[in-house]
Amino acid sequence: MHRFTVKLSKWIESLIRIFEIILSLFLIVGVVSACVMMVLSLRGVFLRGTVSSLQQFLDDALLYIIGLEVALMLIKRDPHLVTDILIFAIARKMIVTMQSGIDFFLGSLAILLLYVVKCYGISCILLPRRLWANLSQREGNIENPPSSSSESSTTKSTNS
Repeated sequence: MHRFTVKLSKWIESLIRIFEIILSLFLIVGVVSACVMMVLSLRGVFLRGTVSSLQQFLDDALLYIIGLEVALMLIKRDPHLVTDILIFAIARKMIVTMQSGIDFFLGSLAILLLYVVKCYGISCILLPRRLWANLSQREGNIENPPSSSSESSTTKSTNS
């Protein structure tokens, strides 16, 4: 009985994976066809020359990028792609519905935070000393911050 449930769960998992790939292919086809229509209407954006036409063009382009990133996320199943999608979604929101300076500031802060999470991981945000160590290693500086030198020696002795 247990072997049957394991086989059934693997079969259902494979079926769901196939549906995800089919859905991502439909999404890619839809985005590509919409991009072709957008490129064909690009001439109108230049002829009109208004800010609203440029804003609509950027809105559409970022929406298509988000769609492609979602399709890529469904295919690759990479958790880092989620931060890319969030960055593009926040950038699109900032372009489309920018109402005040505080909206721009908060959006920029959110994008900065997402880039830090993407580059250094969530553990480095929760453990700032590790972030300091990563930054100092990249710059060629091997010194630790003064408060972490005693902790690093206790960590080395504990790990030994």
